[in-house]
Amino acid sequence: MRALLIVSTLAHYNYLTKVADALACIGYVPVFYLEVDVSDKNTLVNRVSLDGYFFTDGTKSYPPEVNISSSKEFVKPSIYQFSNAQFKTPSYQKVRKYFARLKALVFFPQLLYISQKAYVTKKIINSIKPSLLITAEDIGYGSPYLVSAAKKLNIPSIVCPFSMANSEEYIFSKTLYNIYPSNRSIASKINFFLITTFFPTWVKECNGRKYTKSDYFLIPLVCYFFGGYVLNPWTITGGKSDVVFVESDFIKDYYVKAGTCSEKIKIVGAYRDRKANFRADDKFSLAKKIGADAALKWVVFSPSPDHINNDVYPDYATMFTNVIGLMQHANVVVIVSLHPRLKKEDFNFISESYQQLVLVEGQVEMLIEFCDLFIASGSASIRYALAFRKPIINYNLYKLPYSEYDSLPMVKKCEDEELFMKHYKEIITCSDSGSANDNDYGKYPANYFGGNSSSFVDELMNLLPQT
Repeated sequence: MRALLIVSTLAHYNYLTKVADALACIGYVPVFYLEVDVSDKNTLVNRVSLDGYFFTDGTKSYPPEVNISSSKEFVKPSIYQFSNAQFKTPSYQKVRKYFARLKALVFFPQLLYISQKAYVTKKIINSIKPSLLITAEDIGYGSPYLVSAAKKLNIPSIVCPFSMANSEEYIFSKTLYNIYPSNRSIASKINFFLITTFFPTWVKECNGRKYTKSDYFLIPLVCYFFGGYVLNPWTITGGKSDVVFVESDFIKDYYVKAGTCSEKIKIVGAYRDRKANFRADDKFSLAKKIGADAALKWVVFSPSPDHINNDVYPDYATMFTNVIGLMQHANVVVIVSLHPRLKKEDFNFISESYQQLVLVEGQVEMLIEFCDLFIASGSASIRYALAFRKPIINYNLYKLPYSEYDSLPMVKKCEDEELFMKHYKEIITCSDSGSANDNDYGKYPANYFGGNSSSFVDELMNLLPQT
């Protein structure tokens, strides 16, 4: 049986490989569908090829000459020649460019894009004929149409959320870059009225102001017409997937609060990646592989991949070097876990004067498991540190209005250097930093944050049909 896993970003792929390996354990053949407009497409294709997974991007498949199962031949590239190429012709681009100049019809290219997605995804489902559909998020312009096409063929669909994202993040990103209209023009007021009237779940109130997920009424209308309409577009689990698989009660509570139906969510335990970039039985073997000193305390830092607020720091390099400078300590090695969008070569600005600094590309979970302190800035990776019951500092570097960890006493939130250094010194000078948070973690059930680390495959066997 084939399981089709949908990838729109590199972060999707990094997360879904864990799900793919677990699916393989119970007889499924994972096939990745790389959406044609995925970011970092070449990097992603190389990664999937090296990892040995089957994949297609709608125009070609890999490996095309190999059977995907013992009895059925893998889908050949010729099946995918419909692709998106027909939408990239000069005439299409000319029309798109023309309409994009007209403010009143700026949504026209989006309508073409939506109809394109509906057509392509239906062909993908009919060609691969999966027994199971897996997405990392079931909202947006791609996944909803795949889920809709799968439902028509009675193919079960599951969303395994790759991150933690709710309305706070969406609204802030829109307001930061002034994407939301001011609602002062007549056209804006009409669109706002139509969306709030006919698609009320696409409206969210925050800080006394109402925001719409789309600026144009025709967008949700056309999504509805083509089968890509989602009831709750404010969270990555708000689509039409049959089931939501999450790792723990903590993640479940988070998405229930964000508006996902509780009955739809199944706790499957922590995923275990059999193809991590580095494997280790203990801190010393891992230290040798990444070039870190195992005798020192490990501070793992997961920086934001983007420069967000010029009012706080003039550029990304200034932010990064400032924070790394604060972490310098004789008894500490700072291990920077790079976001999937970041590469080591992006950090040539780092001075050689920094001592005990290691940059690592790959799975952050392995680093967190052996760290003495985890530092992030509103990152979803904080959930992994919670699962391992680690001391955590949530350093709000860019003054983001995110509140998902505010109620957790073991997550020390700070927005200025003075408070950061206070928490930092308290933790790294503690003889046993792991026990420093025992009282805070003790307020929650043992498996509340981490789930049962060995139950994922067992839960899949109980919830899914097997070969």
